[in-house]
Amino acid sequence: MIFVILNLCFAAFLISINVILFLSVISFILSIIGFVIFVISKFIYNQLGYVSHPDILLNDEQLIRSRGFDYESHQVTTDDGYILVIERVINPLIKKNGLRPKPVLLMHGMGATSAVWCLTGNCDWNWI
Repeated sequence: MIFVILNLCFAAFLISINVILFLSVISFILSIIGFVIFVISKFIYNQLGYVSHPDILLNDEQLIRSRGFDYESHQVTTDDGYILVIERVINPLIKKNGLRPKPVLLMHGMGATSAVWCLTGNCDWNWI
């Protein structure tokens, strides 16, 4: 009886491992397809004469610094082992004036990155 239960548990374990591997492969394939679509669309836009935005290939730090702000990045490891990257945007005008405003925490949604707070175009960043 114990062997039957152990065999069922092992079979369930193998099935779950196969499902996880299958989903990982599907995720990898979809990410490659997305990258290929991105490269093809960029090529087509360039061939048609569209000028892409100069910020399109910048990372968060480069975007923030290009707008005249200082940038800090910190890695924090949680008690359960997750490694979080916390980014700090510093307005240099506030440092020069000697002001000490309170910090503001901006959190992006599930599946997003901190780039959602940087991709605002040419808007006024004085609220930071």
